[in-house]
Amino acid sequence: MAVFKIVPVGENHSLKAKLNYILNPASTSSELVFTNFLSATEPYDEMILVKRCYQSQKNETLLYRQFMEFILSLNDFESERLDDFCSCVQEVMDLISTLDGGAYQIIGAIHTNTDNLHAHMVLNNINMQNGKRFALPRDELRNLKLKINDILNKHDFEKIEMHSLDCVDSA
Repeated sequence: MAVFKIVPVGENHSLKAKLNYILNPASTSSELVFTNFLSATEPYDEMILVKRCYQSQKNETLLYRQFMEFILSLNDFESERLDDFCSCVQEVMDLISTLDGGAYQIIGAIHTNTDNLHAHMVLNNINMQNGKRFALPRDELRNLKLKINDILNKHDFEKIEMHSLDCVDSA
């Protein structure tokens, strides 16, 4: 089974550090980096710009959780199909970045430095069109996983585990 999870973000994690981690040349290459609603060259600056546009006294965006991280991992035996996984990751990113009718900036990188292919996807938690903060309640997480399973199935990958209820609301 494949694995899809949302990584809890602790206070010690910054957006810049997470982007540096997922874009590390020892783990990925520029051909394995994908984006929606931002460039691959200046993702941090572009995400911060959106946050600043919607920052107010009530919405102190830059002081709290700055992003959501998603990881999609394949089984070891499926890791030879890099091209198929690239297409799959792009579709998953399209799905996530438009959840709830939104326009959320997202950058993803496929890491090839382990036995199994896996993709890290970092989502700006502020909608670039209306400033709404991203939230993914448990019922929506289940629907998201079902849609990801459809994408995986289309590319002949094993489905993700559905028993997991890992979810972090962005409130």
